[in-house]
Amino acid sequence: MELFVKYKLLIGVLVLIGICASIAFLMYWKRGSGKSFAFGRRQFHVPTDGVKKVVLENGMTLLMYRNTSQPKVVMQIGYNIGSYIEAEGERGLAHLLEHMIFKGTQKMSESDLDDIARKYGASYNAFTSMDTTAYYFEVDKNNWQPFLGIFSDCMQNARFDEQHLNSELKAVLQELKMNKDQYWNMMYQKICSALFPSNHPYHTPIIGYKEDL
Repeated sequence: MELFVKYKLLIGVLVLIGICASIAFLMYWKRGSGKSFAFGRRQFHVPTDGVKKVVLENGMTLLMYRNTSQPKVVMQIGYNIGSYIEAEGERGLAHLLEHMIFKGTQKMSESDLDDIARKYGASYNAFTSMDTTAYYFEVDKNNWQPFLGIFSDCMQNARFDEQHLNSELKAVLQELKMNKDQYWNMMYQKICSALFPSNHPYHTPIIGYKEDL
């Protein structure tokens, strides 16, 4: 049975490589002016001309784009840092820290944040990649202003309460177990491990290892 699973995973990795190569070829072949990409019947337009860039005095870069197709505002803040910065023995730290940022500040508890989000019909989440960690709010276009202050408070004053940290550690360990049952995640990790040597920051999984966590 173990041999069958390994064989199945290998086939999956080869299929994923083929899919990635095909998508890359289609993007190159059908990109037209360089701003539109076609996948079958669906076409995606990258609005590079409509993005406004502003650099603040403190070095923070703002990218703003107006899209009136939906009555909502999406606010996202991203940091040019992710799992690539982790040293031996601390794999998974960036992802674990990401889990803690919306767990409350001195002014606002986690339940307060949930209550405010429900009041305004907002949703919020975060993600960690190899190179980036990002947090975002998605809210109705008429109620986005209050979330600027909430965003600032969470980014600067997250409490890192020990009880919350222990709880999120358990959640991350559960994610780690679930990843082993998701073949696409396993294939992606296998590909990265095969493409990059053991001393390369992309060799290790973003979620890290149980012993390090």
